[in-house]
Amino acid sequence: MQKITDRWPRALKDTLNLVQSTLNPHRITVEVASPAHEIMRWVLRHRLEGWLGGAMPKTQRDRLKPELWSKLKEAHVQNALRAIALTGELTQIGNLLNSNGVPWLTVKGPVLAQQVWGGVTHRHSGDLDIVVSPEHARQVDQLLRDNGYERTMPDFELTSRQFDSYLNIKYEFGYRSRKHQGRRVEIKWRLDDVDRLDELLQHPAHVPIAGRQIPTLPPADNFRYLCHHGARHGWFRIFWLLDIARLLKNSDLKSVSDSLPDDQAHRTKPVIQAMELCALLFAPPPDFPEPPRNRLSVSPLFLQKEALRQMALSNKELDTVGEWWRQLRYRLHLFPGFRGMTDALRPHLQSPLNWKTLPLPDRWHGLYPWLSPVLWCLRLWQRRGGRRKNPSIEGH
Repeated sequence: MQKITDRWPRALKDTLNLVQSTLNPHRITVEVASPAHEIMRWVLRHRLEGWLGGAMPKTQRDRLKPELWSKLKEAHVQNALRAIALTGELTQIGNLLNSNGVPWLTVKGPVLAQQVWGGVTHRHSGDLDIVVSPEHARQVDQLLRDNGYERTMPDFELTSRQFDSYLNIKYEFGYRSRKHQGRRVEIKWRLDDVDRLDELLQHPAHVPIAGRQIPTLPPADNFRYLCHHGARHGWFRIFWLLDIARLLKNSDLKSVSDSLPDDQAHRTKPVIQAMELCALLFAPPPDFPEPPRNRLSVSPLFLQKEALRQMALSNKELDTVGEWWRQLRYRLHLFPGFRGMTDALRPHLQSPLNWKTLPLPDRWHGLYPWLSPVLWCLRLWQRRGGRRKNPSIEGH
């Protein structure tokens, strides 16, 4: 696998050196030679600006070219402003849900930044992830749309039958603030590898932020969820692995990997993959926990190579038909068996984009799985013809 990182673009290898030297300033020295603009392209691609610009020790940043440090600091400040604004947005949404009797919690975003990095400004801030029960999804959807948010995923009205189907085949709605266009919110009703969601919504853990107690997942559940989230998306952003590496420094989590089930590969593989990639990329200290050595402990080499390959792809290269097929193959390896195949194929065979491409009455809703290949080819033709309609919903 080291040969794969050796083939990475020079600027990406320099970006990884910035990460390693910031994580381990007493053992690793900054050594970067690429132009500042090329490094910044990878820093932003992997969403590292919040942490590198805010956490790099002075002894390390003094070794950087002034232009690179200036760009890192500027990106950090912009991220900090977004993070502070999103934290305020989180408080407002929480008040709205509380006043309407909706149990909720949040994952990633400001609460993870506070937990893992010690402050909301030290982790990339893109959107808010709010978790509710499926029974409250319809109510929350209406609450947000009545209180200044536009639904963007899906970006069309759903019939009653479509709404029920959407809750089964997808796991989130996406919204954008009408007042602040850059602020995005996702409402989730299902989390990877979190079985007792109803119980956790009633009895969540809490993280103090700005004098408020924000509900979130307990550490062990959060760790497994983040491993599955990153693995499902191929770890194509390095900052997801940084979250894992920082969480593993928590002594309460060092026993989590030891309790992984031997007979459930779909739960074990993402955790082991995350731990092995952290050990490979971040040159961790000797006390970094090792993956458990049981019969499922070593992820197939294909999964590790595929994750490292995706880290080196540009956003444009990630969004191609060939890459779609390759990532589908990756997910079938990651989640083996009938269940894994069903979970991987269902979003495509029953894509809600079919409902937008060819609106049908609810009584004919059962035709969509049969029409799906034709409708998928139609959208592919539209994309190649420069008439792409909505890139935000397919596949995720």
